[in-house]
Amino acid sequence: WALVMLLLTMFMFSIIFSNGVAYYFEFVDLNVPAQVQTAELVYESFGGIYETLVTLFSAISGGNDWMNYGSVLRLGPGEVYFVIFVFYIFFCLIGLLNVVTGIFVDSAVCTRTEDEVVESYTEEQQRLCGEMKRIFKAADMDRNGTITFEEFCAHVEDPWVQAFLSGLDIDITDARIVYTLLDVDGNGGLTVEEFVDGALKLKGPAKGIDMLAMMFDLVRYSIKFSDFCHFIEVQTEQIKELVRPDLHGSSGGARYKTAAQELDQLAHITNRKVKDVSIPYLDPFEGLARDMDREESC
Repeated sequence: WALVMLLLTMFMFSIIFSNGVAYYFEFVDLNVPAQVQTAELVYESFGGIYETLVTLFSAISGGNDWMNYGSVLRLGPGEVYFVIFVFYIFFCLIGLLNVVTGIFVDSAVCTRTEDEVVESYTEEQQRLCGEMKRIFKAADMDRNGTITFEEFCAHVEDPWVQAFLSGLDIDITDARIVYTLLDVDGNGGLTVEEFVDGALKLKGPAKGIDMLAMMFDLVRYSIKFSDFCHFIEVQTEQIKELVRPDLHGSSGGARYKTAAQELDQLAHITNRKVKDVSIPYLDPFEGLARDMDREESC
């Protein structure tokens, strides 16, 4: 499309110059040698559509100096067409050809192979990991393989570290929040793996996968909370049923169930009637009579 645009522009200007040259030839006096010589020069460069296209292409591509053609137009058709020719040169060199060059450069950049893209990504990740490990090594002042919160706060005060983390879009203004996010296991110490992996995850703005994971967790916890609320409501209703006054008795009846009511409910649950349950009869005077007989025998 860029080449089509260039050819279309050249064709439009060639029509303008061809009409101007045709109008100029109508007033050429063949009896004047100077005018005939000038007309021949004009005809060589702008004698037709094809010759004009070649001239216009040569003027912007370096095939000939554009001022040579401009001088011919000034001697022949006049200053008006010379100004139009200068505008054509300015438009093509400053505007159109730069746009065409940009299109070709962008196409060349976008046509990188998949191996080049993977290699570039791998090199960038390795560079970032190397820099993060160097920061970790400098922050680990006691050389125990972990970074405490105090060591972390002391090292992030370094201007170079702040500039590097800012380049990764990691806001270090609140060191406590950043340290807590990096300390995944929550043991109060950062290992090199936690520091590097956490910093790479915090790099840049939130990604689509991060937002999707947050939405998924929110929906899951909402379902659990809804189930918990339903469970609490059911348990509350059951408690109310246990402690409410008996609706079948009088209005001033007992607040709690009687023993008979509890036995009826138990029989309903076990599908057995209370009278079917054999309860041994205990005579309170039987033991007393037995004791008195024992004393008389003694």
